[in-house]
Amino acid sequence: MSKAAFIASADAICKAADAALAPLGTINDSSSDTAAQRALQGASGAFTVAVNQLATLTPPPELAANWNRYVSDAKQAGPLISGMADAIGAGDAATLAKDASQAKQLTTDARQALAGLGFAHCGAGH
Repeated sequence: MSKAAFIASADAICKAADAALAPLGTINDSSSDTAAQRALQGASGAFTVAVNQLATLTPPPELAANWNRYVSDAKQAGPLISGMADAIGAGDAATLAKDASQAKQLTTDARQALAGLGFAHCGAGH
Protein backbone atom coordinates (compact mmCIF):
# COMPACT_ATOMS: atom_id res chain seq x y z
CA MET A 1 0.00 0.00 0.00
CA SER A 2 1.34 3.42 -0.89
CA LYS A 3 1.93 6.07 1.74
CA ALA A 4 -0.98 8.15 0.44
CA ALA A 5 -3.36 5.17 0.44
CA PHE A 6 -2.28 4.16 3.94
CA ILE A 7 -2.82 7.68 5.28
CA ALA A 8 -6.25 7.84 3.62
CA SER A 9 -7.27 4.49 5.17
CA ALA A 10 -6.01 5.45 8.62
CA ASP A 11 -7.54 8.91 8.47
CA ALA A 12 -10.96 7.44 7.59
CA ILE A 13 -10.87 5.38 10.79
CA CYS A 14 -9.61 8.32 12.85
CA LYS A 15 -12.28 10.65 11.42
CA ALA A 16 -15.02 8.25 12.55
CA ALA A 17 -13.35 7.93 15.95
CA ASP A 18 -13.19 11.72 16.29
CA ALA A 19 -16.96 11.90 15.90
CA ALA A 20 -17.42 9.24 18.59
CA LEU A 21 -15.04 11.08 20.92
CA ALA A 22 -16.67 14.49 20.39
CA PRO A 23 -18.87 14.22 23.52
CA LEU A 24 -15.71 14.33 25.64
CA GLY A 25 -15.30 17.94 24.57
CA THR A 26 -18.54 18.81 26.34
CA ILE A 27 -17.33 17.66 29.76
CA ASN A 28 -16.49 20.60 32.00
CA ASP A 29 -16.58 21.55 35.67
CA SER A 30 -20.34 22.07 35.55
CA SER A 31 -21.04 18.63 34.03
CA SER A 32 -22.78 16.18 36.30
CA ASP A 33 -20.82 13.12 37.33
CA THR A 34 -23.39 10.95 35.58
CA ALA A 35 -23.07 12.84 32.30
CA ALA A 36 -19.27 12.77 32.45
CA GLN A 37 -19.25 9.09 33.29
CA ARG A 38 -21.60 8.27 30.39
CA ALA A 39 -19.53 10.31 27.94
CA LEU A 40 -16.33 8.58 29.04
CA GLN A 41 -17.90 5.11 28.85
CA GLY A 42 -19.16 5.76 25.33
CA ALA A 43 -15.85 7.21 24.25
CA SER A 44 -13.94 4.28 25.72
CA GLY A 45 -15.83 1.78 23.61
CA ALA A 46 -15.56 3.79 20.41
CA PHE A 47 -11.89 4.51 21.02
CA THR A 48 -11.10 0.83 21.59
CA VAL A 49 -12.84 -0.16 18.36
CA ALA A 50 -10.92 2.49 16.41
CA VAL A 51 -7.56 1.55 17.92
CA ASN A 52 -8.15 -2.11 17.12
CA GLN A 53 -8.96 -1.18 13.51
CA LEU A 54 -5.88 1.03 13.29
CA ALA A 55 -3.68 -1.75 14.68
CA THR A 56 -4.67 -4.01 11.76
CA LEU A 57 -3.26 -1.60 9.18
CA THR A 58 0.20 -2.29 7.82
CA PRO A 59 2.07 0.97 7.28
CA PRO A 60 4.59 1.50 4.51
CA PRO A 61 8.17 1.11 5.76
CA GLU A 62 8.81 4.86 5.94
CA LEU A 63 5.91 5.30 8.38
CA ALA A 64 6.27 2.08 10.38
CA ALA A 65 8.23 3.38 13.40
CA ASN A 66 6.05 6.46 13.88
CA TRP A 67 2.84 4.53 13.22
CA ASN A 68 3.73 1.79 15.68
CA ARG A 69 4.49 4.41 18.35
CA TYR A 70 1.15 6.11 17.66
CA VAL A 71 -0.82 2.87 17.92
CA SER A 72 1.08 1.83 21.06
CA ASP A 73 0.30 5.15 22.76
CA ALA A 74 -3.35 4.90 21.71
CA LYS A 75 -3.63 1.36 23.06
CA GLN A 76 -2.33 2.56 26.42
CA ALA A 77 -4.74 5.50 26.49
CA GLY A 78 -7.86 3.40 25.92
CA PRO A 79 -8.01 1.78 29.36
CA LEU A 80 -7.37 5.16 30.96
CA ILE A 81 -10.59 6.52 29.44
CA SER A 82 -12.51 3.63 30.96
CA GLY A 83 -10.61 4.11 34.22
CA MET A 84 -11.70 7.74 34.39
CA ALA A 85 -15.34 6.69 34.04
CA ASP A 86 -14.87 4.12 36.81
CA ALA A 87 -13.14 6.68 39.03
CA ILE A 88 -16.04 9.10 38.65
CA GLY A 89 -18.48 6.36 39.59
CA ALA A 90 -16.40 5.50 42.65
CA GLY A 91 -15.90 9.14 43.65
CA ASP A 92 -12.13 8.60 43.37
CA ALA A 93 -10.75 12.02 42.46
CA ALA A 94 -7.11 10.93 42.82
CA THR A 95 -7.43 8.10 40.27
CA LEU A 96 -9.44 10.34 37.96
CA ALA A 97 -6.71 12.98 38.02
CA LYS A 98 -3.93 10.39 37.56
CA ASP A 99 -5.68 8.69 34.62
CA ALA A 100 -6.52 12.03 32.99
CA SER A 101 -2.90 13.18 33.30
CA GLN A 102 -1.55 9.96 31.83
CA ALA A 103 -4.08 10.04 28.98
CA LYS A 104 -3.13 13.63 28.19
CA GLN A 105 0.57 12.72 28.04
CA LEU A 106 -0.07 9.70 25.82
CA THR A 107 -2.21 11.86 23.52
CA THR A 108 0.60 14.40 23.26
CA ASP A 109 3.12 11.66 22.51
CA ALA A 110 0.84 10.10 19.89
CA ARG A 111 0.34 13.44 18.15
CA GLN A 112 4.08 14.00 18.06
CA ALA A 113 4.63 10.59 16.47
CA LEU A 114 2.55 11.56 13.43
CA ALA A 115 3.28 15.30 13.27
CA GLY A 116 4.23 16.48 9.82
CA LEU A 117 3.65 13.12 8.12
CA GLY A 118 0.50 14.11 6.21
CA PHE A 119 -2.30 12.78 8.42
CA ALA A 120 -5.40 14.97 8.59
CA HIS A 121 -7.20 13.12 11.40
CA CYS A 122 -4.89 10.57 13.01
CA GLY A 123 -2.79 12.34 15.57
CA ALA A 124 -4.90 15.47 15.32
CA GLY A 125 -7.62 14.55 17.78
CA HIS A 126 -6.18 11.65 19.74
